[in-house]
Amino acid sequence: MGYLSLYIPHLAIHWVVLVHARIIIAEAEIDYEWQEAVSSLQEYLKDVENGPSNVSVQTWTMPLYECKEKGTPAYYKEFQKMQCRIKPPLAVPMSFPPLVEVADRGCIPSASEVEIYIQSFLENNIWHRKLKDLQSASAEALLSTMSEIPSDKVVPGTSNKAFESFNSWRQKYILASPYEALEKRREELALKSQDREAKSSNGVGAISIMGTLEAYLRFLEPTWRKDWKQIYERVSEAEYEGPRGGSFRRLFGNSLTLGTISGRRIYYEAFEYEKARNGGWASPFGFGTFTAIAAAKYVESSEWYRLLAASTKEDGEKRGSHVRIWSWRGSLIHYTMSGEHGSPVVLVHGFGAFWEHYRDNIQNLAKEGYRVWALTLIGFGRSEKPDVPYTELLWAELIRDFIVEVVGEPATLVGNSIGGYMVSIVAGLWPQIVLSLILLNSAGAILPHDSTCTYLKPKQRTAITWATSQFSLLYLRSSVSQLLKKYYPVNPSKADKWLISEILRASHDPGAEYVMESFFCLKKPFPINWFLNRFQGKVFAIQGSRDPLSNGTERKQLFESYCPNVVFQSVNAGHCPHDEVPDEINKMILKWLQQIDSQQAGRTPPLQPVQSVQSA
Repeated sequence: MGYLSLYIPHLAIHWVVLVHARIIIAEAEIDYEWQEAVSSLQEYLKDVENGPSNVSVQTWTMPLYECKEKGTPAYYKEFQKMQCRIKPPLAVPMSFPPLVEVADRGCIPSASEVEIYIQSFLENNIWHRKLKDLQSASAEALLSTMSEIPSDKVVPGTSNKAFESFNSWRQKYILASPYEALEKRREELALKSQDREAKSSNGVGAISIMGTLEAYLRFLEPTWRKDWKQIYERVSEAEYEGPRGGSFRRLFGNSLTLGTISGRRIYYEAFEYEKARNGGWASPFGFGTFTAIAAAKYVESSEWYRLLAASTKEDGEKRGSHVRIWSWRGSLIHYTMSGEHGSPVVLVHGFGAFWEHYRDNIQNLAKEGYRVWALTLIGFGRSEKPDVPYTELLWAELIRDFIVEVVGEPATLVGNSIGGYMVSIVAGLWPQIVLSLILLNSAGAILPHDSTCTYLKPKQRTAITWATSQFSLLYLRSSVSQLLKKYYPVNPSKADKWLISEILRASHDPGAEYVMESFFCLKKPFPINWFLNRFQGKVFAIQGSRDPLSNGTERKQLFESYCPNVVFQSVNAGHCPHDEVPDEINKMILKWLQQIDSQQAGRTPPLQPVQSVQSA
């Protein structure tokens, strides 16, 4: 039970009583915690003693597409073939109906009162107080501190050379003279105008979200407005630091998540701007400026993943697979949870996989008395694939936040391949949230001298990395079946059509190319023993002896030589032993978990639900 579903019903009832409301309206979010909160509220309204009567909960949504065909296909290309019409934004209401004279407006709570009320519920969870602070520091900052690297030795990130060259051209040929004199004069007039507006509006002069969007779309044009220049600077800064078009997410991601502006409105404004640039006609080649392209691609991609998440949840319910959605930094992450009692266990997949790769492990562990979570990392499976720099630290921070926000207490982490390396990073940087580690054919080099490590930021994307990623995607799509057979040497039948089709499906999602491209930009990562030795907890390494990607004998020697806290066990399997020989791996994992349970007998109990409004 998450935080939202605990405090929202109590908070809503509290203010419903004060303002005498009869209808509670909420957005129909896809996020599991939010859906549980709304459901809990509906149940609470029925059961609360001496509570308000005849209060209904209604939800609303504003989809981007209007599709004649029903259902969302699993493949993005099939969805594109449906040619769904993009809905225009709703007209702005010119007026609102007046309140009924006899209506009692009640007492509207202030923001500080709501914050205090929410905090009182969060403080009831001892793990929340202990773990929430761990999210304040980034993985990169911790690495720089823990590895004791002098500031002059930290390798800085490279700027976006392509955008730097483009912006230099823009400054020279678009923003330079003959506009300079006119710019200065307009600036003087604008300052006088702003002074007059400030006096008449008591100093309220913040630019609106629509003004920000207009400035963003017109980034290529010169401007005399000081507020637009500030936005231009933010766009330039974001484009230097991140991928082309990444400035849109930086500027508008939170506004879209909070509903300050809709995807419909953004798409409509981008389309109207492009029409104006082309003399009132829509270009047959689509959007032209990189800002309009970034805006359109972002809202289209976000809507696709929302539709995919809804469809996946619905299909999962039919099959008895309970799919949940977690919104992390504005992106939709898929996961599942099984079991009601016992110690928490979190399963993390490897490269190209997803939470369903633990198909024969989740229920078996849950039946033995454990609460089991399995998640799909951002950029993989059916989770969202935004245009962001994908690094090992990004995935580690996602796992950290998942434990803090979803699991709610320290857990045993299980990781396969690069998933094993990711959970090792989490254990090394935030050991407070890890009970123990189980590594299944873990990736990550083991080096004898890990104290001399230096964190290197990823390289900037180039035309070469883009071309290499495109070629790699084509190669993987054409050879995924053969590759999987090599990874499953003992039981090749487990590399079945379902597994192959899901991997292929994910490779066609919008943004899949960004994930692949990021791998070619990564610098040499820290060795895995650097993190394991800083964890100092119990680590169980299971290695498939027939793994084509690593030498099991050599791996065993390295773990025993440089990782004193690792218990190593070999198994007759390939690269994915948990899926290839699940019965054998489940027995090993259960035996390990039972040992950890005996050592953690006196640990702090998990989150307990609040029973009533009066007790709060």
